[in-house]
Amino acid sequence: MAADRRSFRLAFFGDAALNFDFALSLRQTVAVQLTPNYTLHEIYLTNWNSILNCIIRRELVGCSPESGGKARPSPNATISQTIGTTVVSVTYGRPGLKGRGIETMVPTGKVWRTGANESTAITFSSDVKVGDKAISAGTYSIYTISGEYEMTVIINSKMSWGTQYDETQDVARTNVPVTDGDFTEWFTIDFDSLSVSKANMNLSWGEYRVVIPIEVQ
Repeated sequence: MAADRRSFRLAFFGDAALNFDFALSLRQTVAVQLTPNYTLHEIYLTNWNSILNCIIRRELVGCSPESGGKARPSPNATISQTIGTTVVSVTYGRPGLKGRGIETMVPTGKVWRTGANESTAITFSSDVKVGDKAISAGTYSIYTISGEYEMTVIINSKMSWGTQYDETQDVARTNVPVTDGDFTEWFTIDFDSLSVSKANMNLSWGEYRVVIPIEVQ
């Protein structure tokens, strides 16, 4: 099958550009070159939304013009879990407490970016239920609002620097309990309680733990 090849150039913040050339075929291959100080990476993607989201978030290289190529104080991490045939992937920044109290880092009643740096991004390869809310396949940002006994989990459609939350872009909100857990210095997202149709996505920091049920549709 002949590939439909196209080339694009996209500028970011006036000081960096992305040049990428990709072939649309049975399996999508994307080669990305960032200038002036980045190297070539190749990944496999399945649709335009994934391509654009990866480029905007610079997940292809693990660094961005904002970081100047230096190590970030809150390093990025990516975790992926397959539930049945649905893939759930999360990319987020991992702040450390570094002697600070969790109440200072995550103030009660205020919107938190649920990580550090850019918006925490979650991608669902097919439709799911997060808590008690149905979410269509796609890529979203995650924000949270901490309460005394529960946390509001916000699924939002805007991808940006994490502090640029826009309530008008909310897709859904769901409330889950806040419980005690083992002390965690670095903010961590992981999965457990896996079955063919469900899994829990856990947010852990300090001695707080939040369990977010995800069910495939």
